[in-house]
Amino acid sequence: MNNQEIAESLMELVKLFSDTAWNYERALDQIQDEDLRLELSELHNEHIGNMENLNSYIRQLGEKTPAYEFSGEMSSELKAITSEMPDDEVIRTLRKNEKVINEKLSSVVEDVQIPELTHELEEEIENEKIYIDTLENLM
Repeated sequence: MNNQEIAESLMELVKLFSDTAWNYERALDQIQDEDLRLELSELHNEHIGNMENLNSYIRQLGEKTPAYEFSGEMSSELKAITSEMPDDEVIRTLRKNEKVINEKLSSVVEDVQIPELTHELEEEIENEKIYIDTLENLM
């Protein structure tokens, strides 16, 4: 992959993290349990940090970083949280979405030939596994 292709793949990841962060915001608006809200808030903040890290790499590759704000269009791979969902379904949906991000990270890391970026993406894969386990334990 050349730098532009890597940057495009990273932009796709940023969009997934952005949409997932938006989903966490929706979940936080709905869920009443304070302990659960605290856990979800931490995961939300982690996704914002992940977006910032990836944007940093995109800039290093000489590309303009996307300014993703939720526009109402969720990435097709993800499922949106809706106000009709009970808490357990919210958690299951967030967990499924984390699995999508994990798969995308794994796919991108296979093609990247930049050691520092590869290491960063591999760390994100490990973090995603932790997020998935955390959500599993909340169910």
